[in-house]
Amino acid sequence: MALPTEGESRWCGWRLTSRSGPAGAVQRSGWQSWLPPGDLSAGAPRSGERLRPLGGTGSRLISRLLQEARVPRGERAAWPVLRRDGVAVWVPGVSRSESCVPEPGREAVRIDVERA
Repeated sequence: MALPTEGESRWCGWRLTSRSGPAGAVQRSGWQSWLPPGDLSAGAPRSGERLRPLGGTGSRLISRLLQEARVPRGERAAWPVLRRDGVAVWVPGVSRSESCVPEPGREAVRIDVERA
């Protein structure tokens, strides 16, 4: 599902709110993050999909990150994964990727995620 630069979207029981502005600090986990403008989308985890956790070493399977975050097995297939240009960059509440982190103060899109 494509995400707008401004506004609200709903996906599988989740509410994703987007707004443009100067980027703030990006943290590894949490329910809000900043992404550079681009082709932003949200969807289910893909088989074998990986990301490089912010501040970590190497890449990790998203399925493994969800397990380690103790997301119940029955909820994992409907857990949102945000992608920029088709590449996983954030699993809300679990881990943020080190790729596509905007410099503080640069134009970016803030995305807040919560269960609807």
